[in-house]
Amino acid sequence: MKESIGKAGCREYFFADTLLDWLSPEQIEQGNFLLLLGHPPRELAYTDALGLARSHIFSVERKERMYLNQLEDQFGANIYFGELTAYLESLLDGTQDFLVLNLDVEGSYHSQIDPSMTPIFLLCWRSPETVIATYSSVGRDTETLWEGIRSLAIFLRLEKEQTLKTLAVLAYRYAELGCGEPVNMALRDFFWLRSQFEHALMASVLMGDTVREAAQAWFDGGEALWQAVVRFRRRPLRLTSLVEIVDLAAAAEPVSPKIVALPALGLGIEIGDLRHVLYDSNCRGLYQLGYFTRLRVLQQTTDQREWAKSLLDKFAHTPLTYFDRRGARHDAGLSSAEPELLKETIISRDRGLYDSFKPRVLHPAASSSRLIGVCQAAIAARKEKEMAKRKRSRLVENRNLSAEGKALVQLAARKWPGETTAEIMRRLPAEISGTISEGVLRAHVAVGRRK
Repeated sequence: MKESIGKAGCREYFFADTLLDWLSPEQIEQGNFLLLLGHPPRELAYTDALGLARSHIFSVERKERMYLNQLEDQFGANIYFGELTAYLESLLDGTQDFLVLNLDVEGSYHSQIDPSMTPIFLLCWRSPETVIATYSSVGRDTETLWEGIRSLAIFLRLEKEQTLKTLAVLAYRYAELGCGEPVNMALRDFFWLRSQFEHALMASVLMGDTVREAAQAWFDGGEALWQAVVRFRRRPLRLTSLVEIVDLAAAAEPVSPKIVALPALGLGIEIGDLRHVLYDSNCRGLYQLGYFTRLRVLQQTTDQREWAKSLLDKFAHTPLTYFDRRGARHDAGLSSAEPELLKETIISRDRGLYDSFKPRVLHPAASSSRLIGVCQAAIAARKEKEMAKRKRSRLVENRNLSAEGKALVQLAARKWPGETTAEIMRRLPAEISGTISEGVLRAHVAVGRRK
């Protein structure tokens, strides 16, 4: 199947830029990758270049014909047939971790990825260095757009000023890049933002950081808020109207506490690293959004308002990287935008928003002692491994490269075959680059490239 040049640029940005920025060569060489390989499996060219053994690559395919094609190819990866969510949930019973989750699947974020996010958060709880890539189609995804409007209402209730600021910044960036309906593009981002929040909450319940009853009250309150929006049935629905409805619901809370009540919640995991990506799919103006993240387990739980404010602020201050249909990269920067300019913006004319929209429903489960035990065991094993690593000989001993130091330099030389010794020195730990001369390193670079 032919793919767009924009998508190829985005893939290269993930494998050849993001992974090398966030992960060390040693991590990449030893890690497991879940890639959801298609046919043909284009990711393999990048993982081969990174030096990743194909036995460390895993893929899940839900279409039988595609699965059989992958088996026939015999390209050395581990191929499984079934649904992604079921596969991820099965991993929670074991101790296998993944360093990279590249969840590029056909279909909208709403129907394909969002159902899988709670097990993803749980897997990353015990292995927070994991890099996650998720994608969202833009075009034939009315449900995702409607979920974005519902998400906007919920974030307005949580943190109104930062929500309006983030919406304005995102809409401005999309307009700057020439995207049609820039506010709709931003609304799709807001569904991703809410998905991250709510699945972090679901994972926090399972890990015992907050109680199930409080989380259920949160979801009940969100539904009550949405029913308030439906009851007013504004058509067209303007941003000013949505803000007014949310404000009225908040004012009614002392009388009707079920209207988006804000119970005390403790979220134990949040987004640490973030990259926001868009590429042109070269198909009648359709686009694909991408979100590259790493999570951070918190030493102390954080309140939902602070969690939401932090994520919105991070999103507003993360540039949007865009790949056009020719594969050229553009970065929509951090220009400020005034929320006032969006006040009369129409965010929906669609009658189906009130008559047809059936919001997706999440039901938090009680805390799981099994998951907590597996996570604690994984953390303890990781600490033991790190301590054992520190006990091994250093990279430099008596101002000379140790065996481990030589191996690291030679590995770097193979990873970046087109770079000079001086360029490779900048990638090496300061323990090496600040001690060993360039002449000595040049010799080990040459050895590494002969292997």
